[in-house]
Amino acid sequence: EAKRQGIEVASEPAIPSDLPVDATDLSIGFANALENAINATSRLLEGERHIKCRYKIGPRHMIQISNTYAGEVEFDERGYPVSHEAEHGIGTRSIAAFCERHGALLSYKAEGGWFHVRIMLG
Repeated sequence: EAKRQGIEVASEPAIPSDLPVDATDLSIGFANALENAINATSRLLEGERHIKCRYKIGPRHMIQISNTYAGEVEFDERGYPVSHEAEHGIGTRSIAAFCERHGALLSYKAEGGWFHVRIMLG
């Protein structure tokens, strides 16, 4: 979908075979974060559409998806992004539920034209 919309995607996958969570569950969480990034990035002009995906292993497993965006991002009291558009916010709730089920830390940040979602597992 990203390619179809002219979004440049860079990834640094280092996903191990011994995941700290079920692979299917992880894939769903990752897919929701990517879908959110594609939706936000697709609103930009061609040439400004970028997504970066990272999976790093250290003391914990870290997944980070970053994307360019336009406009302002509003966060709620938990630090989660808020959408006022109909049919939006489902992916964010799904990511939060995934993190809750697995005791993962979830954080969002918007700065310098980039929006970041970071999940820390294990």
